[in-house]
Amino acid sequence: MPWIFNEFLGLSVPDRCINDLQVFTSSTPANTIGSSRLVKLNMSDNIPSPATLLSHVMSPNQIVELHLLRCDRQISLNLPIVTHLTLIDSLDALNTRLLSTNIRSIRIILHCQCLRFANGDWTALRTLSTLPLLNSLRVLLYDMLDPPNDTSCAIIAETALIVIDFGFAFRYRYETVDYDINLVYTKHSSFIERLRNRIVTLSLNEELHIAVEDDGCGIFIWF
Repeated sequence: MPWIFNEFLGLSVPDRCINDLQVFTSSTPANTIGSSRLVKLNMSDNIPSPATLLSHVMSPNQIVELHLLRCDRQISLNLPIVTHLTLIDSLDALNTRLLSTNIRSIRIILHCQCLRFANGDWTALRTLSTLPLLNSLRVLLYDMLDPPNDTSCAIIAETALIVIDFGFAFRYRYETVDYDINLVYTKHSSFIERLRNRIVTLSLNEELHIAVEDDGCGIFIWF
């Protein structure tokens, strides 16, 4: 590159927007800018990365991994070959009609303190049936006091059947709090058991490989 990388980041391009930058030596004269390729992109609060304005750095046809933080259905996307999607407190972003149909894996991460971004409406998962190449879905919930209700459990179970690799788990990072952590674990392990039973019932005797974590707060299923 004809510039120092740290100075480049100073041009209002936050470093969270660039996870992987490949730089190739140009065979053209020294005064010509070489070719760069951005393959991973982070976006937050529905705001497009400034990198999208730099054609030398980002081409929509080269982004294969997308991370969305606190985004919803109003996000604007034009990334046709994205294959790996991570949604952090962005469950509602699944309701956008602009998701790449090339997506093969999705990770959903929700935090209790960001529920206003997370949106507890699990009906958003039903949009995943429109992604023909999707084969992996992992959901991770942090510090949730209560698991999804029975209606949401049914939706999650139905969604599990459209992939061949499914995982759903609860995690706790703050155990020195003023609630009964044992009660919370009991609630979530009960939810995991209900989810397991629903998936088994819906699978119609299809062969499943099921692993439940020792504390009962996580389940992983391979079809």
